[in-house]
This record gives sequence, C-alpha cells and structure tokens, in this order.
Amino acid sequence: MIECAISFEKNPSGIFYSGSIINGTVQVTVDKPTTVQSVLLVISGEANVRWSEDEGTGDNRSSVYYYANDNYIKSTTYLYGSENGITVTINPGSHIYTFTCALPPELPSSVEGHYGKVRYSAKVIFDRPWKFNKTFTKGITIVKITDLNHENPQIKLPATLEIQKQFWCFCCISRPLIIEGTISKSGFVSGEYIPVKFNIFNMSTNTVQRISVSLKQIITSKSDHPRKKSKIQTINLTKTSINSIKNSQKEEFNTNLLVPPVPPTCNEEICRVVHVNYEVHIKAIINGPHIAPVLKIPLVIGNVPLDLNVKNYINTAESTDPSLSNARTPEVSAVEFGLPPPTYEEALYIEQVNMNAEEKHPIADSNYLPRYPVFQFGQSIP
Repeated sequence: MIECAISFEKNPSGIFYSGSIINGTVQVTVDKPTTVQSVLLVISGEANVRWSEDEGTGDNRSSVYYYANDNYIKSTTYLYGSENGITVTINPGSHIYTFTCALPPELPSSVEGHYGKVRYSAKVIFDRPWKFNKTFTKGITIVKITDLNHENPQIKLPATLEIQKQFWCFCCISRPLIIEGTISKSGFVSGEYIPVKFNIFNMSTNTVQRISVSLKQIITSKSDHPRKKSKIQTINLTKTSINSIKNSQKEEFNTNLLVPPVPPTCNEEICRVVHVNYEVHIKAIINGPHIAPVLKIPLVIGNVPLDLNVKNYINTAESTDPSLSNARTPEVSAVEFGLPPPTYEEALYIEQVNMNAEEKHPIADSNYLPRYPVFQFGQSIP
C-alpha cells in the first residue's frame, strides 16, 4: 500500500499569486519495501478547451470535437531516485521530501468552465519498473493580481446605459418599454456590493411581470482545431427580482448585487483561449409571446480594490515595467483601505472536481475547488 500527501508551507489551501514561490513537502508512506525508479513531483498548469457539436445532416451527421491547449508551466522535481533508470527502494514507514517551485509572473488565474478551464496541479508520480505508475494529484489555485487602479480609468466613473423595446401585435407596434440602468463605477472585487439603480418606463400596452437583476459571469472558450470557433458559457452568480410594472407606468428601483468569490476579468492578453468577463443584466419579463429585453452593463472584476481617493496611479498600459501591475497584493491593499485581510473562499457556483478522476492508477481521490480573495465590505444602497 502506498499513501501520499502534498502540503504547502504556511498555505494549507494551496493558493498562490502568479510570480510567487511554492514551498512544500510530500509525505510518502509505504507498508512494505517498494521498488521504484523514481518518485517525482510535477507542478503543471495549462489552459484547456474541449467541446463537441453534432454537425451535418442525415447520414453525414457526426460529432465534431473542438479543442485548444496552451501550457504555462511544467516543473519537475525528483524527490527520490533519478531519471537515470536505476531502481531504488522505499523502506517501510513515512518519508518526507521537500520541494520548491518558482511560478512565472504572468500566469493567468485559475478558471473552471464547462468548455474551457485554466487549471494548475501538483502531481506525485511513482515511476515503478515493470508496473503501472501510481499517481496522486492535488489542485492548486493561482491568482493573477489584478489591481483595478491600473485598469482603464473609466471604471472609476459612473456608467449609465439604456435600451428601448417595442412589441408587435398583429400589424401594430407598441410604444416603447425603456430600461435605464446606472452603476456608480464599473470596477469591483469579490465581497463588494454592486449598487444598481434602474428606471423602468413602460409606455407599452404590455405588463412587465417581473424585473430580474443579476450578475453574470461569461466564460468564452476558443478552439484552435479543427478550426477556430468560440463557445460561450453564461453563469448566474447573484440574482434578485422586482415585482411587476403595469403599462403606462414609470418606476425607479435600487438594489445591491454581491460579488462572490470569482476569478478576475481575463482577456486575450492574459489567456489566449479562455476569457472571463462580467455583466450586470437587467431583464424585463413581459406577458405574452415576446422576447424579454435585457440591458447589459459590463464590469471589470479585480482583486485589488479601487482607491477612488488616489489620483496618481500609474496606468500599466502606459508603462513598460511589468512589476508595476504587481505592486500591491490583496492583503496590502486591505491594510491601506482599513479593511480586514481578505479571506480565500471556494467558488461554490461550480461543481467540485476530483483531480484524480482521469488518472489510470490513482492512489486516492483529491477534491478541488478554486479559491479567490474576498474582501469584507459593508453593504451600501445607491
């Protein structure tokens, strides 16, 4: 019997910033002399895109598999033995091996989507002569520091958008239903409330049965093979509803949407094949066979909060020094803003992953959910 445990120094949850150093130990326990060529630890990370679609018609209909892959890191450490093929014996009992790994500074944050993911792991491999290799894998969360003060300055300003929708009834078209939404800024961090103010001016002859206000995460996965194509997954993160509005009425509403533990906004400059964006949706559910109009307000989610009192932050887009974007961690920014240090909480809107599910000869299961920094803000009303 072989048992294996991976531990990270002063970091039991396995959460690291891009550019940081991972220090840890691997504990191996065997109940009898065990011959191996080596025991090695592989720390790896990649963006992986996979989905299939049925295409064609009739007898020519078949499944087409779309995929893409970008590798970010693959670091191998020989804990015991070596790569020269000479066998060694692990004596019965427990053995502890140490390791260190320096992470590249530009790693994208961990993301778990249905069609695309950015996933990092630490895998112990028992390379056994004339036998199947045994493995044990543990998930790691990587957080790329996204300082909102280094993003487009426009995210500090209020944003107001409006849509109008008219409805056909036989040969007649109604007067418009107008939805106007305002947010005080468009840059937020997990743990912060998004104050949403919106006006509904229903000049149509239809009743608005319900207004749905929600925070959406949009994960766009991009394939390379067999051709370039995009697949979008929209996840409902936070949602609230407002009562009905009769025709020829105007109503004003205020609500708050809490930003849960989520990865920061991620565009193609950060990750080529998996993009993450966020929007506030204000949707009017109409009686009758009408398509519900939706007002979409884009947001930027980071992990260092906006300091609206600071006027002279350097915009990293105008600087050639890449270290400026990593000048502050969430912990440092919390102290600056007089907030408690952020906690690191699981992204509960996705399903837990067994990191050893796809291994042929795993030692044990290892469940994983990414964790992200969450700040402790008070709730505000717009």
